[in-house]
Amino acid sequence: MNFTVLIADDEAMPRNVLQNYIPWEELSVARVYLASDGVEAVEQARRYRPELIISDIKMPYLNGLEMAAAVREFLPDCQFIFLSGYSDKEYLKAAINLKAVTYIEKPIEPEEIRQAVIRAIAQRGEKMRQQNAAEAHTNLAATRLAHALTMPYPTCQ
Repeated sequence: MNFTVLIADDEAMPRNVLQNYIPWEELSVARVYLASDGVEAVEQARRYRPELIISDIKMPYLNGLEMAAAVREFLPDCQFIFLSGYSDKEYLKAAINLKAVTYIEKPIEPEEIRQAVIRAIAQRGEKMRQQNAAEAHTNLAATRLAHALTMPYPTCQ
């Protein structure tokens, strides 16, 4: 499976570090897009439909949490990794409520991000396996019902 990732941060340096120092190809990431604020991130998410968004918490216009809530409206399965230069419990609790993969404090370590992306990909794969299993079960039940409805009704003799 090839992933699409969106990196949203109002600071150029973290965006560039993430874009250039993470071995994206090794992680099955085919495309990486960038956004410099929360509004642009929502627009990019609509356009490119990423499976994963790595976002700073504090950004202009829409912060990372507001952006994530907006993206979840049209990409409910999108995963989030939040970055912050602040160790604020309220941000951490909000990230947990949004079911973020993780919350990473700045300065960022590329290896920590790489591990978080691996975890996000594994979680996405597990969710897709569960959805496929549920779909297969539903299809089997529908096939059995259709078969039962097309069989002749047994008569008493």
